[in-house]
Amino acid sequence: MSEWLDIPNWYVIQTKPKQEDRAYQNLSVGGIETFVPKIVNSIKNKFSGRSKHQLNPLFPQYIFARFAKEKLQQVRFTRGVHKIVSFGEKPCPIDEDIIKIIKARSRENDLIDLEEKFEHGEPVVMTKPYLQNFVGVFENKLNHSDRVSILLSSINYQAHVVIDKKFVAKQF
Repeated sequence: MSEWLDIPNWYVIQTKPKQEDRAYQNLSVGGIETFVPKIVNSIKNKFSGRSKHQLNPLFPQYIFARFAKEKLQQVRFTRGVHKIVSFGEKPCPIDEDIIKIIKARSRENDLIDLEEKFEHGEPVVMTKPYLQNFVGVFENKLNHSDRVSILLSSINYQAHVVIDKKFVAKQF
């Protein structure tokens, strides 16, 4: 192997299907630094209409691990690991800045915040079909919900609208 593996680098590990947590646990027990970014998905029950929140990996079947050359075989043969993502015979190191960017968006338990943040007074545009392309100003997020208050400014008079946050985007 080449010298670039002598210092610890971040690598992408492909896991066996639905075994991200297993690979993470086994690598961690083996002293390997690992990172598994996760997101919360809402799954709606088609019969009851209730939503259930489920924690899933951001990149299904892939995790990140930081290790040096001497740990290569240990990582390859860890339960839950399918392979180390490589180019030819050499594992491809990931730039540490990429990991830092992903970690900067994460909260506790490596939970990634994909939610767009709005500031009071920021211009926004509606994406909901019946309000599509209406322009307004973000006022505030309503307590304990995914709804936000917008002051519409694209019509002759100003009106307050309460809408699901998923139907609002920043105006550029």
